[in-house]
Amino acid sequence: MMLKGLFLALLLVSFLHVGHCSSPITDTRTPDTGDTEDGPETAETESEESCGTVSSRWVEPNIMQVSKMWNFNATAQELLRNLGESLADVDHWKNDPYEVVRYLHKWDMDPSDAEKHFRGMVEWRLQNDVDTFMERYREPPAVFHYFPLFMLEGFDKEGDPILVYRMGSFDAWGLYQQVGADIFLDASIFIRELISKRGNGMPPEFDWQQQYYEPKTGGERMLQFTGIVDLHGLSTRQFHPVLFGLLKEAAHIAQAYYPGLAKRLLFIRAPKIFRMGWSVAKHFYSEESMRLVNMITEDNYLEAFEEYMDVEVLPHVINPVNGKGKQMPGYMEKIKMEGGIISGTMEDQ
Repeated sequence: MMLKGLFLALLLVSFLHVGHCSSPITDTRTPDTGDTEDGPETAETESEESCGTVSSRWVEPNIMQVSKMWNFNATAQELLRNLGESLADVDHWKNDPYEVVRYLHKWDMDPSDAEKHFRGMVEWRLQNDVDTFMERYREPPAVFHYFPLFMLEGFDKEGDPILVYRMGSFDAWGLYQQVGADIFLDASIFIRELISKRGNGMPPEFDWQQQYYEPKTGGERMLQFTGIVDLHGLSTRQFHPVLFGLLKEAAHIAQAYYPGLAKRLLFIRAPKIFRMGWSVAKHFYSEESMRLVNMITEDNYLEAFEEYMDVEVLPHVINPVNGKGKQMPGYMEKIKMEGGIISGTMEDQ
């Protein structure tokens, strides 16, 4: 059970990174609104800054806008400003207050830790040519359409995206058999880039933030997402020992280089095998990360969801009663929400 508990933790964090924040986050945005007082100017600035210099991205209006988005007080705002000054020598498009702020939050508002991990992330991206990954890779083989992780076209009540991970319907072992370790890891990077990257060479068909989300929010950039982890169908097939090392490597990449994207994780329909393993797996997360996890044990989980979203934005595989939700336009429309067994030979069961 100890091994299965650790495996569960890796399976989760490999694809849906649990970030954490040490200070409260209040999103003051109004979803689906028109122009705000500074909306058009902000949107124009953001579309240009990604192509500019480090100093052009770390201008005071951007620092103030990011501080407002994350509900920073004066002290936190000054920490962000000072961190930007410490990173002035890092000539990379991610050296941008909208990106750097996630590292400050992730590492408990400690500028030294945030700087160290941010520099490590940039070094990893340069060493592995990750900045051009989406342009070179384009998209995984079609068999990955059976990996049911996707954004919805509707948003939560705070105007943030909703990411669904149907973990119980993900046949990780079957997928591994089909494609092997290298393609499996490449696809995991594709998924993280797809979720987090905005502009900077991102092919338009994958740039859901600029192509879909921001036009719906009056130009506001993504803050964080609500994650739904559906465990219905989870079985021992997901615990094949061959996957252990692969998922461990993928988990390291997620935690080190893609921090702070989730604001809450809503777990639903957990079978007994998960509840047993979770008693072990939860110890692999920080206390701050665990605060994001809401293990909804009620059979009528849709009632619990109403606190966070209009349940009609959910797809029928989550809300069979009145769910009308669809995947976000673009690549995610190709994802089969039902998932399914990819390799079903007797010896693989």
